[in-house]
Amino acid sequence: MKRHILIFLRFGIAFLLIADLIGALFIQYYEIDPYHPGTHNQYPDYQGPITTQIIWPFLKTIGCFVLDNPELITAIATAFIAAYTIILARATKALTSLARQQERTSRTHERAYMIGGGPARLPSDGVITTDLGVMTIENWGKTPGFVTKVQWGICSTKDFPNNTSVSKAIDDNLLPEGTVQNVPFAEQVYPPSSVALPYRMVSFDLTNSLAKIFFGRIIYRDVFKDLHHSTFKLIVTNNVSVPLEGSYSEDWS
Repeated sequence: MKRHILIFLRFGIAFLLIADLIGALFIQYYEIDPYHPGTHNQYPDYQGPITTQIIWPFLKTIGCFVLDNPELITAIATAFIAAYTIILARATKALTSLARQQERTSRTHERAYMIGGGPARLPSDGVITTDLGVMTIENWGKTPGFVTKVQWGICSTKDFPNNTSVSKAIDDNLLPEGTVQNVPFAEQVYPPSSVALPYRMVSFDLTNSLAKIFFGRIIYRDVFKDLHHSTFKLIVTNNVSVPLEGSYSEDWS
C-alpha cells in the first residue's frame, strides 16, 4: 500500500514540475494582457511544427492555468512534497526495523547452542577408570561458543526441590550449603560439533554418585558477544545418565 502511495506522489510531483515547465515555456509565446486579467495574447508571428499545433490547445490550457494560479500550483506542490516526505520517512523506518529483525534472525541461526551433561568415562593415566566421571559439552550451533562460567553439583534426589529449575535452585540458594561448586578457571572454546566433548574441569567419583542428581549451569558467549546459558539435571547411573523432566528444555537462553 505504501509503495503505491509513493508511486502516486512521485507522479504527482513530476506532473507539477512538468506543468511548471510548460508554463515557463508558454510565457515565451504569450503575454498577459494587463487590462484583461486572465486572458493571453498570442504573438502573431509564432508558427510551429504540425505536432506542436496539434497539442498546442492542451499545452495552452495548462500554461494559462499555471500562469493564472501560481500560488495554487505552489501550494499543491508543497502538499505533495510534504506527503511524500512523511511517507518516505515511514518507509525508511520500516526498512530499518526490517534490517534489525533480519540481523536478529541471522544471529539466532548462526549462534552457538551449547549443552552440558555426561558424565563421560575417561582414562586416567592411560587406563579406563569407570569410577571417574567427567562433564561433557556439545555445541549444536553453527559457530564457536566460549564458556565463561560453570556451576555444578551433585546431590540426592530429596535435596533438589521438585519442579524447580537449575538456575532458580542456584540463584535462590535452595540446595544444601556447599552443594553448588564454581569452576575457578572455567573458560574454554567449543567449536560446532554434534559430538560431546569432555570438560575436564568438572570430574567426580561415579561409584559414590550413583542414583544422585548431577546438575550444572553453563554460561557462555557466542561469536556476536551475546551472553547465553544452558542447564542440565541428570540421574547418574551405571551406564547412560537419565535426564530429569525439563532438564534441557526449560532453562536456557
